[in-house]
Amino acid sequence: PGNALPPVAGARTTDRSGTVLASSRTGDRLVVTWLREGHTCVLSGARGVPMSALLQLAGWQGHGRIRY
Repeated sequence: PGNALPPVAGARTTDRSGTVLASSRTGDRLVVTWLREGHTCVLSGARGVPMSALLQLAGWQGHGRIRY
């Protein structure tokens, strides 16, 4: 519980079906964050994982079964 985290400075934003995804790099890791029901979600990938894959996973909504 608690407040959502503040946005990452300099992150790029992408809209996937109404969900705003913020992508950035931290060290050698790619990171995607987004809000779900007022909470911050974080997805990170190791070196070699393409950002496009992280964005696709982060934007998945289970054919509308997952509420955002």
